[in-house]
Amino acid sequence: MDNPAKPAAEKTKPIEEISTKAGKNSTKVVKKEESGVVDASCTQIRDLFLKEAKSMTRYAMSSGMSEIPDYVYANIEAFSVEYEEREREKHRLKGAYVFDQSKALDIVKLVEAHDLLSNAIKPATPRTVLLLDPVFADRSAFSWLSPVPLLRRLMIVAFLSLAGFIGIALSPYVSETGGNIFNSNGIPLLVNLMFFVCSAALGACFSALFQANSYIVSGVFDPKFEPSYWIRLLVG
Repeated sequence: MDNPAKPAAEKTKPIEEISTKAGKNSTKVVKKEESGVVDASCTQIRDLFLKEAKSMTRYAMSSGMSEIPDYVYANIEAFSVEYEEREREKHRLKGAYVFDQSKALDIVKLVEAHDLLSNAIKPATPRTVLLLDPVFADRSAFSWLSPVPLLRRLMIVAFLSLAGFIGIALSPYVSETGGNIFNSNGIPLLVNLMFFVCSAALGACFSALFQANSYIVSGVFDPKFEPSYWIRLLVG
């Protein structure tokens, strides 16, 4: 026969090798055992779904939404307990930790709870609710300004622009005729131009903050549009 049957030892492979890109010109082999034991990084999607579900649960409960079934809360609590146990194992085993999928809760239940909560909080989106959740908010020295990083940066730029606007306005070079680029030169012209830049930046910051605030209030703010705010700020 041209194609003899392969020996039984070759038919069953306990480990499946998958080549994935690990860099520009290199590949990394990820080994996945049939038992369901995989690398710990495979839980990233599960963890993201859980974070968003917990944030949406807090948002729904604090907003008085009563149409969410009780089993959704029970499922989220079960996945939260599993997450805490997994984090303790990661801390204990360090780099030796692997995620045993066969012993984990069925992620389909988490996806169903996530979907129900997403529909319940509309028009707000899970990403916005997670971004505004103080439990998962980024901690920094300026967190008291806003839980949203973009708003914090815009407020800082607005404060600096206001300080520059007031400080430069006190200069004797700023006058009715000092800002004429055709009649002024040197330091007086530079001071007046800086005054105009600060005033324009201040107005652009206020406009961007007002627009971003409207999206945040409605719960549809999306961080992927952050570059557009800075572009509008630069063009004045």
